[in-house]
Amino acid sequence: MDSQVLTDAQRLRSRADEALARAEQMNDPESRRAMLDIVAGYERLAQRAERQMRGDRSLLRVNEIVPRGTKPAWLPQRLAPRT
Repeated sequence: MDSQVLTDAQRLRSRADEALARAEQMNDPESRRAMLDIVAGYERLAQRAERQMRGDRSLLRVNEIVPRGTKPAWLPQRLAPRT
């Protein structure tokens, strides 16, 4: 089971990387923001999979919630939401 969860987390992070690469190419602010929301969703899912592997069954933690329009710590500066 642990190896499957780790594989799931890796797959989710790979999808996040792909979505991030697409976001870097987007010029339309709304499309870019939507793609970055998708990236954030994949990252949250990967974090949950990793917590599951460690045996932590808690739900989404407060420190993982990123308010709309703010920059998550893992998001490259060049892709931070424009204000």
